[in-house]
Amino acid sequence: MRREAVASPGLSSTRRLHHLQHFMEKAHPDSSLYTLQPRISRYAGLDASPDVKLPPLDAIQRADTVSLADASGPAVRVFSGEKHTFARNPSGELEGNYILHAQHNVGSAQVQDDASPPGLIYCSRNVGRPQEALDHLKPEVERRVTTIKEAWLADPIVFIHYGEALTRVKRDDKQAKMILERVLKNPNLPFDHVLLCRVRFSQVLRRLEQVEKAKEHEVWAVKWFKKNPNLFTDVTLRRLLLAEDGSPTDILEGLGGLRWFDTRKRTEKTDRNLTKMCYKCFAREPTKRLFRCSNCHIYYCSRECQRIDWPRHKQSCLDNSMTNERIQELTSSDPEAAQRWVDWKHWRVNYVEGYELVHALGLHRDRSRCRTHIVAKVVEYRPNATKKSLKFHVIQCGVFRITDFMPELERLMGLNEGEGKEYIDDVSGASGRGGELRMPILDLSWGNGIQAWLGGRSFTTNVLHNNPYDPDWRRLINPDGQPPLPLQFPGQDLRDAEYIFDN
Repeated sequence: MRREAVASPGLSSTRRLHHLQHFMEKAHPDSSLYTLQPRISRYAGLDASPDVKLPPLDAIQRADTVSLADASGPAVRVFSGEKHTFARNPSGELEGNYILHAQHNVGSAQVQDDASPPGLIYCSRNVGRPQEALDHLKPEVERRVTTIKEAWLADPIVFIHYGEALTRVKRDDKQAKMILERVLKNPNLPFDHVLLCRVRFSQVLRRLEQVEKAKEHEVWAVKWFKKNPNLFTDVTLRRLLLAEDGSPTDILEGLGGLRWFDTRKRTEKTDRNLTKMCYKCFAREPTKRLFRCSNCHIYYCSRECQRIDWPRHKQSCLDNSMTNERIQELTSSDPEAAQRWVDWKHWRVNYVEGYELVHALGLHRDRSRCRTHIVAKVVEYRPNATKKSLKFHVIQCGVFRITDFMPELERLMGLNEGEGKEYIDDVSGASGRGGELRMPILDLSWGNGIQAWLGGRSFTTNVLHNNPYDPDWRRLINPDGQPPLPLQFPGQDLRDAEYIFDN
């Protein structure tokens, strides 16, 4: 069954709860009190705002039911075996990030990525309860150490957050140092985990009076934040760069102190840095040194990553070769058109970061939409713009089901009927390699006199945790913050599907 959610931003907590209860009752007649099925693992999500009073964990672990009255924030998610029942606010955003683990007549359960263990949730930026996180993470760490060889390398996530929790509560700096030092030896850590480990490691080393070693990590982190000041939200940055008492850490002092939060500006250079990452493993400088393909200009950190990524890379190189040929043809006959093609080739690679597409597709609510939906954008050429990032402006955009949009995509790209699916499968398949933790994302851009371009990129699911859902994602599309208008196709039965979700 398909249900359409209506956006309703800016609601107070009381009104949010009222709207959510109404929404839940529409979906489930008996939703004022969830009955959890016996003999299964259960996960209940609760609003985790700092001003919300949460029920005791033990009470929920003992309960056979979870009532909305048990907390001043709404229960928003219940997992029953493999069947997921979601309750969302009217805008489609998950109402809370606080997930409590309860079991009924079963042993330890295998926790999936979208139902994180409570220790990780306690340690998250939205909850910030490291002391409680330790109570859950410690037995998980001990179990892994006894059952998995070099578990901190094979399964680093729990160890990273355990080390972070130890650092934040200042309970055992020597243990925190050992954990973080071991995890940092993992050569395959995503850049955000490397950053988190280095930030916390430097704090531990300071307290252990290993100042010179701490400075090495602080200098690295300062350099990284200067190159990527806008990659994380303000909430995440403050959690990383402020001490528990709210004072600036040494890394923040190296960036200029508290005023850095307000002075970090979005510039053409920082926009370009957002797209500067290995297209295979997502490594960023200074974690790894990057180089560019001479033809299609996308980044890789190694020849090995470039080789593995060849299925997608091949199509990109082919498209750019055709673009180069077209530019050569136009240079003598129509110089203005040739310059437009040159600017388009440069802009589409360097100034489309893709994070706004995560919000547009509603992946915080349903990550499977990365394979069933596409973002369509109409762009306008602005040849007189002084900055390269402003040469093209998105004037209209929308979210559509790929199956509904396919005829229009084939028309815009000059493909024969049936070729669009093959083209999309090639791009999304290459972008999505890496299993369930990778989300391939597609967007099609075109305009008057502008060649249609199918962009393919992928993100790890970490982007959902590091970037909370933003219903105003349209203002993120253009550098000047001007949101594009809704995209419509008059006379066609093609409906924007941003707020249309299955179930």
